[in-house]
Amino acid sequence: MYTPSEIIVQESVLDHPVTQEIVLNCPDSVVVACPLESNASDVEILGQYSRLYDPNLPVAERRKLGRKVLFLHGSEDVLVTMAAGANAEKRCHNFMEITPYRATCLFNCEYCWFKDPDLMLRVNVTFFDRLGQIDRVIEQEPPEHDTVLTFTHYKSDCLSIEHLTGFSQRLVRYFADQDRAYLVLLTKSSAIQPILGLRHGGHTIVQWTINADYFTRKYEHGTASLEAKLGAAREVAKEGYPVVFRCDPIFAFDGWREHYRAMVDTIFQYMRPDHVTLGVAKFQSLKEVREIIANRYGHDGELLREQLKDFVLAKGSASNGYEVEANPHDHTMSDMPYSYPDEMRFALLEHIISCFRQNSHDLSIGICEEPASMWDALDLHYRGHKNFDCACNFTGFRESQH
Repeated sequence: MYTPSEIIVQESVLDHPVTQEIVLNCPDSVVVACPLESNASDVEILGQYSRLYDPNLPVAERRKLGRKVLFLHGSEDVLVTMAAGANAEKRCHNFMEITPYRATCLFNCEYCWFKDPDLMLRVNVTFFDRLGQIDRVIEQEPPEHDTVLTFTHYKSDCLSIEHLTGFSQRLVRYFADQDRAYLVLLTKSSAIQPILGLRHGGHTIVQWTINADYFTRKYEHGTASLEAKLGAAREVAKEGYPVVFRCDPIFAFDGWREHYRAMVDTIFQYMRPDHVTLGVAKFQSLKEVREIIANRYGHDGELLREQLKDFVLAKGSASNGYEVEANPHDHTMSDMPYSYPDEMRFALLEHIISCFRQNSHDLSIGICEEPASMWDALDLHYRGHKNFDCACNFTGFRESQH
């Protein structure tokens, strides 16, 4: 299990009970006090207070060192709204993320766009002092919607350092007492032991990011295997937790049809999930993809080198053609616009959806960051209701209660 080599603690929270608990769980870690504010950059904090950090090291080496440093701080930031973007064609809903952690993902997926070399793990030890902010958000939600809060997203994995903090356990217990509010634990891990045996009331949804077994073993370094995730999913489902799978990012790698079919068949050997959302690989720019390839980050970059030639500026409709380096279109997927052409994304999604339908014809399925035309072409039912359409806000297992 992960233990940091260094713990840098903001001076204002040195005596906070959460700080003391985490430090006690890391008896071999060097603890350093830091007077800087929590909004100071990682480079600034590492450069001044870490004994490990060296700005002259190669990018990949700096990234490894950053993973050995844990920064404990106080912050008033508890919630952030992740906006779907301005694209009127994209069928996405805003969702909310709770933010006790930042950059706590310890895995090294070859396609990951969060490869900041000077990035350390951050924990807001005062997070639970400010739960009133969450209470107010829940109270303000319209009665026709459930409040869904994700812990964690993008640069973090909620179970990566649970053995040091116990945050997931505390949140499961907190949401168990809520009426129309749900917690999402999003992970690529199989370390579910901390959340077993807890009173959750069905108000914690455990979501796994999954991919084909071959793909995971070759390109998602450090993550649990497909079968390990599915075994963990089956265990939490036995305890009454709703389970959602996010198959994301989907790549058109060699043999993808066979490997994704095997993935789906393997899922149903273990269980039937409450919902599945599918997301094809997308990036902010081709420059970003090239930087991931060039910096290596401990792998050879084979996956993205092979796929780069196929990425284009994806847009809402394929009929007007594509421009790779310019954006003349009105309905671009503005957040992560570079992906496979519409026809290729359709082929990937149609195949995987077909595999799911062959196992369960009425399984709830959504797609991520896709326009209306793609939902319609795939004959997916879009309701325009954030709790039914895709994984970010999904509480469709309660549909009969709405």
